[in-house]
Amino acid sequence: MRSRLQHRGFTLIELMIVVSIIGILASIAIPSFMRFQGRARQAEVGTGLKSLFTSLRTLQRMPPQDIHASGFAPDRGNRYSYHLENGCTTFEDRSGPLVAIHPSDTCIGADTYRHVTFPNTFAVVPPASATWTDPPPGMGANAGIFGTDASWDFLVYAAGDVDGTPGDAADTWLIVSSEGEVTPACPSTGGVAAHVVSGEPFNVSNDVNCN
Repeated sequence: MRSRLQHRGFTLIELMIVVSIIGILASIAIPSFMRFQGRARQAEVGTGLKSLFTSLRTLQRMPPQDIHASGFAPDRGNRYSYHLENGCTTFEDRSGPLVAIHPSDTCIGADTYRHVTFPNTFAVVPPASATWTDPPPGMGANAGIFGTDASWDFLVYAAGDVDGTPGDAADTWLIVSSEGEVTPACPSTGGVAAHVVSGEPFNVSNDVNCN
């Protein structure tokens, strides 16, 4: 005679316990995966800003306020807009299959042809404070090219979305030709500034940790 245990299935309580365990594991794993995905997407901005820094730094004379003056052009599909001005008077439009470049573009827009929910240019989140070594007049936390042909510096921002919520504060980075002390906007450091080295991207507002 067969044992009756061979025909026993799962009880409702056992199934509920299994579903609860799966739910708990998912609640832990999904946020971790989203943070990992966001950090992976941030790799773009480091490459883009370093390329722009190198192309500007190799110029012998102070260029005009035109982000194309150095020949910089990020690959299509970019999640970040690149700013030679905190706001963008004119920008390279990437909303179509071909880019639209205008005279004296101060920014390069995000690729909204691929990322249709993105704005053309993200709003830069400026640092809480920024002080530089021997800065040209007007620089501060402002993006742009400052100084004279004999002595000039520049500050560039990149702003984008990496957490899948383009409506919140943008993931904002800067790169600068000088060095100094910068207090990030988010996460808060309690007013403590970090030392920023020339040519190294610095995260002003982290979209992975801040909303």
